Amino acid sequence: MEPSEAVVSNWRRLAVTTICLLLALTLQGWAQQSEPMIGAAQSGNSPADSLSNSGSASATTSDAEQPLTTRGKMILAAKSSVDWSMFAFNGGVAYLYYTQRVNPSFGYGWGGYGKRFAAATADSTIGNMLGVGIFPSLLHEDPRYVRSGTGTIKSRIAFSMRQTISAPTDSGRWRFPYSQWLGAGAALGISNLYYRDSRTVPANVEKFSLQIAGNAGLDVLQEFWPDIQRRLFTHHR
Repeated sequence: MEPSEAVVSNWRRLAVTTICLLLALTLQGWAQQSEPMIGAAQSGNSPADSLSNSGSASATTSDAEQPLTTRGKMILAAKSSVDWSMFAFNGGVAYLYYTQRVNPSFGYGWGGYGKRFAAATADSTIGNMLGVGIFPSLLHEDPRYVRSGTGTIKSRIAFSMRQTISAPTDSGRWRFPYSQWLGAGAALGISNLYYRDSRTVPANVEKFSLQIAGNAGLDVLQEFWPDIQRRLFTHHR
């Protein structure tokens, strides 16, 4: 049975979105490499390590046992939203939506692209503030990705994808990540204010599914990104 054109389009959109994120992370890694890192030599961390650990905790160290404060969660959400690599990612998503003629009410030309970029930026900012800052603070959940860092590729992929349905709380227990799902749902509801072409139930279910799938893909990237960075940005002294 041939997959429908809509299904193929959705998976193509998810794949290109993931590639945009990977490229944004790569560009940030290059920029981080070229900038002096204060205290990096003293701490023994490379610029790549500092970048990759900003929103994650290692399952093999005490990092995962140190809960973020409410202030720390809100700072993490804000930094995730205004980081320039996120703007590069949003630009890639906007271009993808522009070329696929998604949300035709935004129009075309530079004005149409600008509206799509603004909408993509609003999506990521609202999603971060709700899913990384506000809901984790209210529900006492840790919004950071917990990285395994050891084991086979298959086991590490399975470990990362499980965090879509099980994540740590501030007390160290693992449970269903209500913050992630509530944040995605609330952000989707808010986005209906400016996405006039996709306010139907099927369209919202589709976007919510893609959001959760995108979160799972991002977790896999965070699991392996430090390994990739060590190969790409290791300084030879």
